[in-house]
Amino acid sequence: MSDDDDDGFHVRTIEELHQIRDQALIESAKELEKYDLPSMCIDDMMALFEHACMEQYDTYVDDDLKKYNINYNIMIAVNDELKARGVQARLSLLRFFDHPNLQVRVKAATLTYRVAPEAARRCLDDIAKAGFPDQSLAAGMTLRAIDNGTSMLT
Repeated sequence: MSDDDDDGFHVRTIEELHQIRDQALIESAKELEKYDLPSMCIDDMMALFEHACMEQYDTYVDDDLKKYNINYNIMIAVNDELKARGVQARLSLLRFFDHPNLQVRVKAATLTYRVAPEAARRCLDDIAKAGFPDQSLAAGMTLRAIDNGTSMLT
């Protein structure tokens, strides 16, 4: 079992991280069974996306990696369903560009970059400049990957 380091952060082994990831995949699949995404209306999917982002944001405080991964998988499932419905459905995430929570904003901007690049870039740039450790770093790294051609955004 791992010990806490001097800063109080839990240090995990690779085996522990793999176990957390695998458990999160199982639990997110169980969570997604509660929803029939193909039959959900856009507003309900947006509420699910927002909730998953907010839950994920909380993990920055409590360091719950499994909870982070479960909510990531939910966000990706919602995004995949939006992609299946077309560009207009994906543009529904634009409503979150002014959300008070930066995690909601950065995820929405990242997932809409391919269908609304100018608006998404502005949103990511604002977040990158905001100076919040996790979300600003994520936004800045996303912009850097876009600019240097290594982005895997679809």
